[in-house]
Amino acid sequence: MQPGYARIVLLALFLSVAFPAMAATKAGYVSVERVLKESLAGQRAQKAIDAEFAPRDQESLALAGKFERMKSDLEKDLSILSDLERAGRERALSNLSAELQRRRREFDEDLNQRRGEETAGVMRLLGAAVKQIAEDEAYDIVFQDAVWVDRGLDITDKVIKIMNEALQRESGAR
Repeated sequence: MQPGYARIVLLALFLSVAFPAMAATKAGYVSVERVLKESLAGQRAQKAIDAEFAPRDQESLALAGKFERMKSDLEKDLSILSDLERAGRERALSNLSAELQRRRREFDEDLNQRRGEETAGVMRLLGAAVKQIAEDEAYDIVFQDAVWVDRGLDITDKVIKIMNEALQRESGAR
């Protein structure tokens, strides 16, 4: 047998085995973004974060307003201030700017950490729901990230429903 024919025979043999195996594979897809937005767990997590960080956000906004007022006042009074007064106000403005930046940095770090903690909890529920669906409906694989997916493979609604039911059972048991 010539080398070219051997390759064709091997390819044909491979394809005759591979296609039936691929046809029997049942796949699903879950949109994590939708789960985080639409599930009760995701909504509760977002509300908890909002409630926890709203006071600090208000403080930061108030401090930013104070900074802007001081800056505006300095610009307005610049022509009538002595060098000593101008230097003092510029120093105060600089200190306030540094404080504002420090608070914003801390706020962002704390917010990202809490968001990660809350998301981890939602992801645990998501994993349990996907596992239940996969076992109940004999899925071979379930994807959570994809560039494109056929709507027929999307099981996100089922996952959200199971997660919500689990949370409601948990809340009712308390």
